[in-house]
This record gives sequence, C-alpha cells and structure tokens, in this order.
Amino acid sequence: MTIDQVANANMPGSQSDSPGVTMHPPVLFASTLLVALGIHLLCPLVLAAGVWVGLAGAALVVVSGALSRWTLEQLVGYFSTWSATNRFIKTTGHNPLRPLRENLKRVWGDAAAVRLVMWPLSLRIGRL
Repeated sequence: MTIDQVANANMPGSQSDSPGVTMHPPVLFASTLLVALGIHLLCPLVLAAGVWVGLAGAALVVVSGALSRWTLEQLVGYFSTWSATNRFIKTTGHNPLRPLRENLKRVWGDAAAVRLVMWPLSLRIGRL
C-alpha cells in the first residue's frame, strides 16, 4: 500500500482504516510470548538452570520485541495506525505522513528495500 492510499484511507469520512499491516508488532510479540508461555506450562523443558539463564531469556525477549525488518511503506503504514496520527488527521484534515515519508525516503534509499527498524525499550529493574 502506498502512502497516498494510506492517506486517502485515513481522511475524514473514509470507511477504510487499514494500513496494510497484517499484524502489528506489539500484537505479534505479545501473542508469540503467550503461546510460548502456554507451551512451557504444558510441557516444561529444562535445558539449563541458574540465574544467568533467566537473565539471558529476559534479554532475548526484550531484544526480539525491539527489532523488526520492514520496508518504508510498512513503516509509514504502521505510523498511520497510531491513534495520535488519526486524531491529527481528523482535527487538521492534513496527513503528516506524506512529508515524513519524503524525509525518510531520502535516508532510506530504495523504498522497497527491507531495513532493520529498532524500537528502543527502557526498563527500570530493581531498587536503589
């Protein structure tokens, strides 16, 4: 789906609100985590023991939730699903994703190229 299709889909009065993203990364991450926890509860598999194993597992969970590989259109399509973007479009009648896409295209290069997209996560673990 191109940015123009996304823009037209999100204009006031439009019936379509789909950016063409099959499953949003947070939903994919959460559903995968729940399936893995369910499998672990049904059939626990202990390969190693110790605190370091738990820490390594937690690190893998955080890293897997923070990395994605998308095309430029998929990334901009994901931005169009944000409620703040849709409120802005409804309030102003202007889609901010067009200029954003043009700016990103300059550094992205080929729009069809798949790039690594990272979502930094900050966690506060423990007490001081």
